[in-house]
Amino acid sequence: MALEETNIVVYKNTMAKKVLFDSDNTAVGAMISTGCLSYQITANKEVIVSSGALRSPQLLMVSGIGPKATLDEVGIQVVADLPGVGQNMWTISSRTGQLTNCGADVLGFAKVPSGSIGNQARADLEVFSSDWPDFEHFFFDASFGGTPDDDRQYVSSSVALTTPFSPGNITIVSNDTDAYPLVNPNWLTDPRDQEVAVAAFRQARAVFTNNNGTSEIVLSEEVFPSLNISTYAQILATIHESAAPIYRAACTCRMGLRNDTMAVLDSTARVYGVQGLRVVDASAFPVLPAGHPSSLVYALAEKIADDILEGR
Repeated sequence: MALEETNIVVYKNTMAKKVLFDSDNTAVGAMISTGCLSYQITANKEVIVSSGALRSPQLLMVSGIGPKATLDEVGIQVVADLPGVGQNMWTISSRTGQLTNCGADVLGFAKVPSGSIGNQARADLEVFSSDWPDFEHFFFDASFGGTPDDDRQYVSSSVALTTPFSPGNITIVSNDTDAYPLVNPNWLTDPRDQEVAVAAFRQARAVFTNNNGTSEIVLSEEVFPSLNISTYAQILATIHESAAPIYRAACTCRMGLRNDTMAVLDSTARVYGVQGLRVVDASAFPVLPAGHPSSLVYALAEKIADDILEGR
């Protein structure tokens, strides 16, 4: 049964332009725009930003919170010099191609074999818990090699790294949120990510080529990128050419201890250096947990809601 009364007002087709602060650096409201109309809204207690991992750091920066050099470059007055705003972006990439359905039919999580990556990469991965996977494996009833020109059925597989060592970043090129932020995903620039990606590729290929119960249904050789792509360098080049995001950007306004120069938020999602401002979305994660993060965003929101109700 729907509630007859609510204290929520939704402004449709509206863009937040900047957070407004008083002389004590307390957030007191926001400048927003609906169509051609710009106006201010005033906060009774706090301002809560929840614009996602790409837009939340942008909104903070245009409001004067972020790396001082970046703000100076676009003529924004610094309210709080926080170098970590827009940094440490974790995002998961996968191989891509044409999809003919709305998503994966089968997926699973796995670790790459110990001998398939270097000792340093394995040691760094083992910092995480023993049940933390190295990659996610998707199977699609689809073709990843372009549009098939025959009437045969195709199956494709894709892998996504769940523990990337190549963090990206977000920055701004304007003091206006109508201008898109500049996103640098920085995929696969760390050699450890390259090793894991190639090992995961080979493990995914083995599902179809090592007679693992697929010989009766897979009736032809690999179409894309083809079994001729077999050396480390060839596989890595193919991965670089076909990598794409799978909608899991996070950690760009990450929580951390006050003495961490790259931390943006405390454990209650309050923004360091100002008062009355929180960021509550996936950008607040210190790291991106393995798996699909939607439920974790819900859990974070519930936790911060409790903090607000308890006055923390």
